[in-house]
Amino acid sequence: LGLLEYSKTITEIPSDSVERFAAGIERARGYYYESLQVFPTGDAHFNLGNSYAFTDDLDSAITHMKKAAEIYTGNGYRNQQSLALGNLGVYMFRNAQPGDAIQPLGEAIGILEELRGNVASVELRSSFISNKYYLYEYMITALLQLGRTEAAFEYVERAKARSFLDMLGSKAIGEGKE
Repeated sequence: LGLLEYSKTITEIPSDSVERFAAGIERARGYYYESLQVFPTGDAHFNLGNSYAFTDDLDSAITHMKKAAEIYTGNGYRNQQSLALGNLGVYMFRNAQPGDAIQPLGEAIGILEELRGNVASVELRSSFISNKYYLYEYMITALLQLGRTEAAFEYVERAKARSFLDMLGSKAIGEGKE
C-alpha cells in the first residue's frame, strides 16, 4: 500500500497542490512504518528512504537506505543491495558528505559490475547498466571534490571500458567497414 500511495502521489497529484502532495507522502510513509512493525523488509526501508529524499529530508533518507542495504546484504539480494548502496551514496553526496559517499558508491558500482558480468546476453548486459551510469558520475564528482584526481580518472576509465566492451560484444564497432 505504501508504494502504491507513494507512486500515486508523485505521479497524479499536481505539484501546485502542496498540501495534497505532502499528505500523500505522509500516508505512504505511514503504510511503510506499519509494514515495518509487522515484518521489517529492505523494501520498506528502501521506499521510506526514497520518500524522504524526495522531500529533501536527507538525514532520514540516509538512515533508511543504510538499513535497507544492511537487510539486503544479510539476505543476499545483491541487485537490491547495489541499488540501496547507490542511493545511499547519492544521498550522502547531496547532503554535503562526498567523503562518506565514496564507500557506498564504490560498493554499489562493484556489485553492479559483478552482476553485469553474469548476464549472458550482450544486449541485456548493456541495458542492465545503462541506467546506472549516474553512480559513476557521482563517484567521479565526489572524488574530484576531494582532490582524488587519479581515483576519479580510474572510474572514468571503468565507465568507458564498460561501454566499449558492450559495443565490442555486439559488434557495433567497425560494422560496415571493409
